[in-house]
Amino acid sequence: MINICLCDDDAFFLETCTRIIQQIGKETQLDLSVQTFINGESLLFELEDKVNTFDIIIMDMIMKEINGIGTAKQLRDFGFNGEIIFLSSSKEYAIDSFEVEPLNYILKDFHYQTKLQEVLKKAINQIEKKNAKKLIIYTKKKRIVMELSEITYIECVNKTLFLYKEDGGVEEYTSTLGSIEEKIREHGFIRCHKSYIVNAAYIETYTKAECKLRGDYSIPIGRKYANLFKEELMQYEFDHIVI
Repeated sequence: MINICLCDDDAFFLETCTRIIQQIGKETQLDLSVQTFINGESLLFELEDKVNTFDIIIMDMIMKEINGIGTAKQLRDFGFNGEIIFLSSSKEYAIDSFEVEPLNYILKDFHYQTKLQEVLKKAINQIEKKNAKKLIIYTKKKRIVMELSEITYIECVNKTLFLYKEDGGVEEYTSTLGSIEEKIREHGFIRCHKSYIVNAAYIETYTKAECKLRGDYSIPIGRKYANLFKEELMQYEFDHIVI
């Protein structure tokens, strides 16, 4: 479920945005929850002790008492790390809004509903990607939730997968390397061998025959996978380069 908050003192706007969200939910077949607030004070009171209740907050800029930027600043100070989308009938606050890192600033003009749909879909996509960075696996005895960032590499031995973690721990369960590859490939994991997948974030060096991972692990690179491994690693490094 993705939890969305609407904060505006205009009842018609709240109804309109709720319908837009419901329509997106039907189109994407996602479970989207909507809760509305008529001013910043009530929203801050609600979230003071549970600031990350919502994944997305859509907020009017011009409200009585405390405006959108003031509300957003306090939310960020509380520790809110979700997406903020501002709507306003004026461009006046657009530059000032950058301080709270909104996903977008939408003018309430004739086309705002179309623009809001586009921005909301982008926000939902980002939330889904963020949520997808956890891997849930099921064994006969338990359910295991793992952060993808803590997995250094995965080994397959006779249809048993061994997930090696940064802290030295290992989780194992029955599955195929191909099935888990489909789930985690877009998150920086690269197939380098018929029996191995490595987390690109841990790769220190590599040759045609093997790659060295942080923690002094050596993982073989199969000839069948060598070219694709190199291409995907180069793409990963390009995507994560800091200039």
